[in-house]
Parts: sequence; C-alpha cells; structure tokens
Amino acid sequence: MNIIQIEAATNSLVILRVILHNNIVAPTVIQPYIDHWVAEDGTIHVADYKAEPAYAFIQTGGKAKLTFSIQLPKGLRKGNKLYGALNIPSSEIYQFPIELEIVSRTPRTKKVYNHNIDIKIPIVSPNDEQPSDNVLVSKSIVKLLAGLASFEVIPSKWIVSELILSSCNLGYKYATTKEGSEALNHLSRTRFFKNGVLIFQGTQFIQWIKLAIAISSGISSFTQGKSKEGLMLQGWEEWLFNLIDQDIESPNFQFKEIEFPTPNDFKTVLEVMDNDTEKWFSYFILGLGKLSPRIESVLNQLIQNVVIPKPKKAKPKAKLKKVLKEKGSILR
Repeated sequence: MNIIQIEAATNSLVILRVILHNNIVAPTVIQPYIDHWVAEDGTIHVADYKAEPAYAFIQTGGKAKLTFSIQLPKGLRKGNKLYGALNIPSSEIYQFPIELEIVSRTPRTKKVYNHNIDIKIPIVSPNDEQPSDNVLVSKSIVKLLAGLASFEVIPSKWIVSELILSSCNLGYKYATTKEGSEALNHLSRTRFFKNGVLIFQGTQFIQWIKLAIAISSGISSFTQGKSKEGLMLQGWEEWLFNLIDQDIESPNFQFKEIEFPTPNDFKTVLEVMDNDTEKWFSYFILGLGKLSPRIESVLNQLIQNVVIPKPKKAKPKAKLKKVLKEKGSILR
C-alpha cells in the first residue's frame, strides 16, 4: 500500500486534495476522516481539519473529489515526523497511512502547502493488482452494505413512497377477494374511513406519492441500466434471493446471480387507483392490515360495530290502466 507522504512547516496549513476512485461492485456512500497524529516519541496531536464534502455518493467506476484543510500542530521542530491515516468508511474502513515530515520550524513565506493524490477503493495490492484480503468477496454483501450506506443521501420520501405503494398493491389484491371486499364494504361506512380520505385529499397525498415514485423509478432505471417495476426496493429483494444458492463461507466462493422472480406489478394498481382518493386510502389501509396483525386487529374491532342495511325490496310497478277505461284526458 502506498503511503501518503507530505512535507510542511510546523503550524502551517496543509491542503490535501484527494481524487477517490470507486471500484466496489455497488454504488457506495463514504464519510472520510483523518486520524489523530502520532509523533515519533508517542505524543498524540489532535487532528485539526475540515473536510469537504463531509459525505459523498459514488457510483461503481465513478470518482469523488475530496478536500481536506489540515492545520498542523505548533511547536514541532525541523525533521520531526507525524504519522496519521486517511480513512474511507464504506463497505468496510479503507485506511491510507499518512507520513508528514516537518521541513521548517518557523515558516515565514510559505504557510500553505498543497498536496494532490489519487487513491482507489477497494485497496489493491501493488504486487499482483488484486484486491487485498480485507476486501469483501461476496457481491451480495457489498450490495447490501452499499444500500444501507445510501440511506445517508437518498431522500427518505423515495423509500417511503415505495413502501406505501407496496402496501396499496397488497391491499388491492386483498380487496379483489370475497373476504377483502366485505371488509372494505364495512370499513367504508365508518367515520375513520371518511376522515382518512379527507386527509389524503387535503394534503395532496396522491400527487406527493406519484412524484416520488416517478423520481425513484427514473433513478432506478438510470443506475441499473433498465426499467424495473420493483424500483429501489427490488434491489433489496435481489440481495435476499441471491442468498439461496450462495456459499459465502467457501474459500472458492464465486458469485452467481439467480433468475429473479417476476417483480411487483405496481403498474396495474397505479392505473386502478389513478387519482381516486378513496381507492388510495382503501387499498393502503387494507394493505397495512395484511402487513401488521396489530393494525388488522384494530380494523377488525372497528368494523364489528358496522351494520350493513338490508337492501330494500323493490316496489312492484303500478299497472297502467287501459286508455279506453280512463276518464278525462288521456295525456300521461
């Protein structure tokens, strides 16, 4: 591993500019930081620095530009050395050692030192250009960790909108059954149902969800190279199903992607619901009930007291009298 070597004067400012290349098999979020300095005599100096950006999201094969403004400690002599490290937390913490040598004790003219460097993650051995032993061999694990890290930068509304749509999809399928249809018939006659529909309507809930879904779908198509109805959540499903035939404990592990089952058909439920607020709330609450036994028990208690009026018997139509037997005008 190459050591980052820097020369500067004591109490000076070091500007470290890093171009970070991401060769991990999945997009990743990083939060770089610098360890405290350790002198040759064991003295620890607090690392006084600022980093820009504090977080960075990098696609596979992409790069990020990081800038560190480092204020060096006072009182060091010429020839003293400080040892630290640049850390890049991602699927694991990648550490790049820093060796800083003091070339002047009293800087008079030059108080700012620039240093540029390119680094790559995962770390590659200089001998065989192969990833070092600490690199994760399981593609599925890396994808999961990258997905977890992505929550640092992905707006929560994209994930929330997909979860809501998944609940609506489940509720829609349940409503097509006899049991679900009866439950919805009872539920729709409650004050709870009316309040929910009014809130959905007043908060422009449908428009908010549709906009978030459109953005999420577009990003999913862009990052994965093809359109998937499962959107972002399908990436998590793929990780889960790819654990079926994988032996990640084997030293000869080789990732093998399985054929993924048919993704969720969100297109159908979106077309059925369209802009109908009642349908959105109906399928959403029914879906929540199927996902959560606790919510389902509350809904069951709610609809138990609902009385469905019996349909009135149709009155028989009055038979018209024959025209010739009517008195007066024959106008009807």
